[in-house]
Amino acid sequence: MIEHLTTAATQIPVTIHRARAHLRVDLADDDVEIYNAIKDAAKAAEDYTGRAFCDQVWTAYYDHFPETLCVLRRPIVSIDSVKYIDIDGNQQTVSSANYRT
Repeated sequence: MIEHLTTAATQIPVTIHRARAHLRVDLADDDVEIYNAIKDAAKAAEDYTGRAFCDQVWTAYYDHFPETLCVLRRPIVSIDSVKYIDIDGNQQTVSSANYRT
């Protein structure tokens, strides 16, 4: 299986305001540096735990079609679609009635 990040998170798991309060920083002079530190720390923690802390869109590619597909990235909020290439080389979409999150 190959996982590909299709759409990265647009938010960070800790607000700048909360981080400033924790760091006891009153001015916004360091907001960019604080933002980047939060973003980098969240990425490292997500990679380590295999979990997503903010909404993201992932695409997973399998080289075979097992009876049960196991998606490693958690938590799963929704699945947009499950598609596969049939024996004739045509893309097919699995009915959402045939899978669950």
